[in-house]
Amino acid sequence: MDDPEVPTVSVVIPTWNSAKSIRTTLASITNQTYPSIEVIAVDRFSKDDTELMIRQSFPGATIIHAGGERSLQKNTGAKSAKGKYVYFVDSDFFVEPGVIAEAVAACESGFEGAIIHNTSDPRVSFWSRVRKLERDSYYRDPEHVAVRFMRRDLFFRIGGFDEDIIAGEDYDLHTRVLLSGARLSWVRGLEFHIGEPKRLTDVVTKHIYYGKNVLNYVRKQFRLRLWQLSPFRRSYVSNMHMFFENPSLLVGFVLYQYVRYASTLAGLLASTLSPATAPHPRFASSASALDPIQLLQRVSIVLVTRNRASEFYDCVRSLQSDIERGAELVVVDDSSDIPYGLDLTGITRIANAKRMFLNGSRNRGASSGSRDFILFVDDDNSVGPGVVARLAGLLEVYRDIGVAAPVILTDSGRIWYAGGWVSPLSGLTVFNYRGHLPDNLPEGQISTHLFHSCFMVRRSAFEEAGGFDAENFPMYLGEADLSERLSKQRYQVIVDSGARIAHHIPDRGFSSVLRNVHITEPSRAYFVGRNRIIFMRKHRNLAGYFIFVIVFLPVIALIHLTLILTSRAGHKWTTLAGAYLRGILDGLGNRVKYGKGLVG
Repeated sequence: MDDPEVPTVSVVIPTWNSAKSIRTTLASITNQTYPSIEVIAVDRFSKDDTELMIRQSFPGATIIHAGGERSLQKNTGAKSAKGKYVYFVDSDFFVEPGVIAEAVAACESGFEGAIIHNTSDPRVSFWSRVRKLERDSYYRDPEHVAVRFMRRDLFFRIGGFDEDIIAGEDYDLHTRVLLSGARLSWVRGLEFHIGEPKRLTDVVTKHIYYGKNVLNYVRKQFRLRLWQLSPFRRSYVSNMHMFFENPSLLVGFVLYQYVRYASTLAGLLASTLSPATAPHPRFASSASALDPIQLLQRVSIVLVTRNRASEFYDCVRSLQSDIERGAELVVVDDSSDIPYGLDLTGITRIANAKRMFLNGSRNRGASSGSRDFILFVDDDNSVGPGVVARLAGLLEVYRDIGVAAPVILTDSGRIWYAGGWVSPLSGLTVFNYRGHLPDNLPEGQISTHLFHSCFMVRRSAFEEAGGFDAENFPMYLGEADLSERLSKQRYQVIVDSGARIAHHIPDRGFSSVLRNVHITEPSRAYFVGRNRIIFMRKHRNLAGYFIFVIVFLPVIALIHLTLILTSRAGHKWTTLAGAYLRGILDGLGNRVKYGKGLVG
């Protein structure tokens, strides 16, 4: 129970995989001059040493496990708090020693909450110095502030954090505190955010995520606080001297704001303009009763490979049972430096005399097959037992389905692909469930828009659509282009959550980021730069295409060039950057044949 003269402050810290920063945060709480503090850490089932760090850094801390986003974590912690005051501190903040004492003194003098200015730790990176300049311009600005220290009874009186809001939940709470008539005081002490971005890619990832979730805040606070999200703020004008005193940071600030708002808009577009995804009817009883051998005898498997012998043989071994039971295998060797696969029997083997790239090779393999259904599989996949027959059964029973695809998992067991779409204005590819555990998937089939790396297509639909557009999309976005054309023919694309395959790709570390954006060699860099522009010109109206070129393309190019500049991809960065920039120029100039000659 609180000592009336020394009321307890409950510090609530939401955590998730915070081992690298939580020690610093808790050290700053330990060093507070105020004597009566309890710490409640609400951990979202961290996979790292977060809990160990908490116990070592603050042995008396209460640790609670709760899922969900920060709003739910903070509410859960507040419900366990015993103090007269609650103070919400994120797990990547450092608090100056006198902050809590000053906040308590203000509240004991008649206020119900204390506003603590938070700024950025300038030691993290150039971008953290940019962020510090921005945040310092908000000092004592009533328009861009969120109260985090308040009386516990006030917190519950206004209903706590809105658990439906992910982006802007602190602004929303502050608004309701003001509407309640509570009096708030500013304190002199500071909080420092140590979890600042080190690269622009960090900014993009964070704000795409916020953009996907910002609508709940906008709908709720549209008339009250929407201006808090605006890029045009009065504090910038009133503190303009701060920006002009730091010209290099001013340039960084303008670039940061551009990337930030474009990424948020991209996330917003992805969440609001995406094709609907919904469960498709499950296997009918007639589908589950189909003979797997009869189904396999109707399948041609097209496997394209190039200079990846180890992955190729692993893929073939995963398909061996399906081949032995009747599936037809067509291997297309896309002009490997050292031909391989000659020792395999019972297959059709095609060797390209010169490189045709992925989709030209797929077309050649498909034309060499003869079966009703075509399974295209890349050589770095391993296909699980029963997957081929299962997908064929879907195409057999549901005649409106043009493509049936499995769930694709990484080597760590997380989802790489379970459906997705290309955002209409940003041109960004958005994948459903990526990074999640497969247990999060709904049962049955999911109607979606994209397919990726391993998929089965109805031959009649494939031929009706004209196959892959290997001229415009030799590799990269070829599946998205084919999906657009199949959709115009009213064919459905579905993902079967019960069919699982493995995609041998890293999903951790910086190398995984490069692989994710396909920039691993000059030819890939070229097509990444070029093909998104061609895709948007081909499949969007004129207004949509110009919005993409003016608003989104510069941001995407900047992110990719930053990745190239800081990568160790086995090529000189100038080689990758040169190919990528040439791709952008050829895409804007629609110079398809010229570009093909450049990398052929």
